[in-house]
Amino acid sequence: MFPQDDRNPYSCPPAPRHMGAFVSNLGYQLWYKEIVGGVLAVSMEDYRLINGYSNMYWAWGGEDDDMGLLIAFLFNIVGDRRFGENLGQVDPC
Repeated sequence: MFPQDDRNPYSCPPAPRHMGAFVSNLGYQLWYKEIVGGVLAVSMEDYRLINGYSNMYWAWGGEDDDMGLLIAFLFNIVGDRRFGENLGQVDPC
């Protein structure tokens, strides 16, 4: 994914953050709140706390939704931790 705005900060925030939320070929719309697929910024410490992605999913789908729900639970995230729609717009590779 390529950011459309160079102000999109690529860094490790205090809690995991979904960086590639608003994708051009999806009409810049979120399909659902828990989605964290594409680009996810997470520190190594937080990734260890989360214990990585689940091994329960094979083929396509589910693992990113599981990760999104786990992040919301572990970090007590209520609401959206994404950048605003204009700043978070990306193009697929």
